[in-house]
Parts: sequence; C-alpha cells; structure tokens
Amino acid sequence: MWALRVNASVVGSYFANAAAPRGRVAGRASAERRSGRAVERSDIRPSAQTGGAGDDGQAPPRRAQANGEHSQKLTAKSDSQSELTETGLTTGGDNTRTDYIHRQELQHLLAALTAPNRLAMELSLATGLRIGDVLNMRTQALVGASDGRLTIRELKTGKNRRIRVPSELQRRALGMAGRVYIFEGRTDYRKHRTRQAVYKDIKRIARMFRLRCNIAPHTARKVFAVEQYKRDGNLARVQRLLNHSSEAITMLYAMADELTARRIGKAPH
Repeated sequence: MWALRVNASVVGSYFANAAAPRGRVAGRASAERRSGRAVERSDIRPSAQTGGAGDDGQAPPRRAQANGEHSQKLTAKSDSQSELTETGLTTGGDNTRTDYIHRQELQHLLAALTAPNRLAMELSLATGLRIGDVLNMRTQALVGASDGRLTIRELKTGKNRRIRVPSELQRRALGMAGRVYIFEGRTDYRKHRTRQAVYKDIKRIARMFRLRCNIAPHTARKVFAVEQYKRDGNLARVQRLLNHSSEAITMLYAMADELTARRIGKAPH
C-alpha cells in the first residue's frame, strides 16, 4: 500500500465546493481563473514609458535571465556547429556517413552498374577524386593529357589538384567521351552527367545485394584513402593526395575500414 499524504485544506475546499450549489461553484472557479490570468498578465506587462522595460529602463529580471540563457544556447550551438564543420563531420552531406567496402567487393558492385556510371566510379577509385570532379572532367583535357597526367580544379574547394589517370581508364574514357565532357548529359551535351544519376544507380545495386553498410559514390574515395594509408602509413601523404585541409578529416578516411567494421560489427579486411 502506498501512503498518501493529503493536505487538509485541499480536502476541506473540495467538500465545501461539493456542498455549494453548482452554479455558485462554477462562478467562483471562473472568477478565480480570471483573477489568476490577470495576475499573470500584470507580472509580465511592460511599462508604457519604457516600451517593455521596468521602472529603471531595464528588462524585467525573469525576462533578462531567459534572454541571456537563450543567447548562451545559440552561441553554444553556433560554436558546436563550427567545430563539427572544421573537423568535417557536417560537411559533404552523406560523405562522412558513407561506409568503406573492400575493393574486391566494390568491384563486384561496379560490374552491375551501367557503363558510364561504372567508369566514373572506377576513375574515382583510381584517383581519389570526388564523383562530382570526375563527372566534370572535360574531353579536351583528357585528350591532351600526357601519360594520363592532368590538373583539375575541385568543385567543392576550388583547389587545383594534379592526378594521373591509368592508361586503360583513359582509353575507355576517351572511347565514350562527349563533345564537351567525358560523361555527357543525357539531354544536353553542354552539361555533364549528374551525381544523382550515379548515386541512384549505386543504391539500386546495394539494395539488390542487400548490403548492410551504406555504399555511395564517396565510398570509392574512402577505399582509395584506406589503401594509400595502408601502403606506407604516411597520413600526411594521404592528406595531400585527397587535398584535405585538415589532418583530422583525412584520419576519418584513412581509418574508414575500421570505423565501418565497428559500426556494422564486421572485421575489416
């Protein structure tokens, strides 16, 4: 049994109201509610002379305290957002949430893509370029590339980056190249293929294979980073290859295999 402590005055008030005529009780309750609202409004009503401030021209204490707390929360949120952005945890949309997959498994997936999307992913896997930069490659630049080496300007950062396209991929790319872009748009040759087209194709294949991990075009960039880091353990070199501004961001890519394994409970290759 729970012991209930009841205030005697509350009980007395209850029975008094019960004994009184119903109309009188209702009228009394209504009057009390109106009185209570009037008191509440009088507590927060601004002064006519000060336009919302108190007699001393300052905001009421409770309102000032609330405004101060709200301002502190906004500042803390802004600082937190800036910190996450600097470490790359809020940038790139789906990029930081994209999982790693072993190269052999990724190649099985790529084999099921349409030919242009497969080649775009293979170029990203070979160079570490973002898929948007791969799709933005111009035909003339690749035609004039000696030994597959060319300079591209990253769409996201505006930085220049020197890459080398393997000869086999260069040959295949020139074989399907459009008049302006390697990956010509379906309806307008003056525009390149969209990232959404590649993304949807990869998601279609991921559903077909019933993958547990989150595979997207950015997966190829993470596979590139993991393999480069495992080659010599030189994080600064990987940072330079990916053209990252922060070593902390590069670490997320270089250890993408372990991070993915922890998330889905699978040992990395």
